Amino acid sequence: MASIKLGLFKMTNSQYQQGIAIENYEGDVSLVSARSKETGIWADWAFPQRFIDGEKVPGEKALPIKVFLGKGKTQAIETLKHFIGILENGPKEEKPDIDGYQRPEKDDIPY
Repeated sequence: MASIKLGLFKMTNSQYQQGIAIENYEGDVSLVSARSKETGIWADWAFPQRFIDGEKVPGEKALPIKVFLGKGKTQAIETLKHFIGILENGPKEEKPDIDGYQRPEKDDIPY
């Protein structure tokens, strides 16, 4: 991964030169964990863990640490606005509708 442009980076921890950057890769917009170094701003990478025979084992390939915001700028902005609203006003008391599935009320659970 190439160095991240300075205008796309916001330092959030000056003690460790850590922050977040915005990335647009083939239309997928993500927030990326990044660090400022003498040679530029670089994404943080990690080996994802998986379970093998009940034990956590690091993956073979490192991946950048990032959070997908959406396909394209419009969807990414809507995602960020949603979380800004939660930070400003607190969470709403509505049940999420995930792909048409409405979570049942607690009284409707048969146990």
